[in-house]
Amino acid sequence: MLPAIQVHAQPAANSQAYPWQPIARINPQKPYQVHLVNQTGIELEYSSTTNEFPPRRLVAGNRTVLTQLPLPIYLLISPVDSRFNLKYSVSAANNVVTIKVSQLPEDRPGSTTVNIQETGGIYVY
Repeated sequence: MLPAIQVHAQPAANSQAYPWQPIARINPQKPYQVHLVNQTGIELEYSSTTNEFPPRRLVAGNRTVLTQLPLPIYLLISPVDSRFNLKYSVSAANNVVTIKVSQLPEDRPGSTTVNIQETGGIYVY
């Protein structure tokens, strides 16, 4: 069974009231970076749905920076050991998207994807 899509209630600044609000925003007209921070005790694998780079791994406690990603992009982040579920805390400032990944208990569904849209809106699924 796939986990339910999580809708985050806090809209990004300067956004209109719609059911699906981005949790953060970047300026899509400017270059941006994604900082991926592994705050779990497990190894992660990350890739994109459009294959901008081959799947990569990020060991527990490490971080990496992704640049020159096209928009829209869907970043897939998953535990190497599928018994674990993940939670993403996403923020954006100065066109830097920070994704802090933490571990959830096995009985709680987690997130699998961060979507950065052409409009600059950022969503977590």
